[in-house]
Amino acid sequence: MIDDALIPHLRTLLKDLAAQRVLVLTAGDAILVATLAAGLPPDGVLFAFEADPTLAARSRALFAEAGVAGKIHVMIGSSDRLLHKVAGPFDLVIAAGGAPIPAPALTRVRALLRPEGVLISHGVPDDGRWDTSGLDAGSGLVKSVKR
Repeated sequence: MIDDALIPHLRTLLKDLAAQRVLVLTAGDAILVATLAAGLPPDGVLFAFEADPTLAARSRALFAEAGVAGKIHVMIGSSDRLLHKVAGPFDLVIAAGGAPIPAPALTRVRALLRPEGVLISHGVPDDGRWDTSGLDAGSGLVKSVKR
């Protein structure tokens, strides 16, 4: 989960990237997903994965209520099963589920990102092909830019 204090940083990141396409590996943080979608341009799109069908339904209802449902595609299932079902390139991928991304999933995420695309995750990808920096003191999240 992402602390609410980081949302302004993510909005700025969306603008800096001129993001059109975003992938969030869990839709459970529906407020975050809705906020990101609202920050996309009118033709922007956000894909969000959610393993729990009940949580996915609640998230969809919140997205409709927030007026951003047309920009968000919620896919039900775990990210390790769904990563191969989406096509890149993505400008931004957020994997803030609390644990580092497993190596096979990290390889797929890297393939989905455009050059200079950004991954926000817990822990630093350790394959040496990323430029990394802390996102916010105390958050445990790292901003990694695809080289």
